[in-house]
Amino acid sequence: FDAANCGVLKGSYVPKIMVILPEFHITQRIPDPAGETEINRKFLEAGFPVVDPSMFATIKNGAKFNEAAKSPAAAISLGKEFGADVVIFGEAFSQLVGTTNNQRSCRARVEVRAVKTSDATMIAANGLEAGALDLAEFVAAKSALRSAASLTADYMLEQFCSKNLSFSGKGAAKASAST
Repeated sequence: FDAANCGVLKGSYVPKIMVILPEFHITQRIPDPAGETEINRKFLEAGFPVVDPSMFATIKNGAKFNEAAKSPAAAISLGKEFGADVVIFGEAFSQLVGTTNNQRSCRARVEVRAVKTSDATMIAANGLEAGALDLAEFVAAKSALRSAASLTADYMLEQFCSKNLSFSGKGAAKASAST
């Protein structure tokens, strides 16, 4: 998706997106989140402004972030704090499923909701799965998370771009083209 085929990107105001997605390999937190990065990448490439996760990295291991991943009210509050018009929040996890020819197989699931911060209107919600294979278990886990998040981001973008959504605000006004 881009401005040519996405109605919300054609508008005079393009909403700013924030992704809150803790990731776990069942009982261990995944360092350098693969799913969050993939969703951010897809929205950025489509043309949406996205809150840089490094701006809220200091709270990622705290109660405020974990609460935002589970509670719509907390997610909206955190999104407003960072000037986001839409918060995509949820959880992602991966699990080792077996070994084949010395390679580890992992499956992952990403479950998210997209909510407007202005009025708590839900734009989209979905949960999708994917798998991956690698010699290293955590690499397979991160690959599975990335793949599941890619499917989820595609779904989210389709929902954003196929609906007649409109936004108004101050944070992420559409950049004007220069001649």
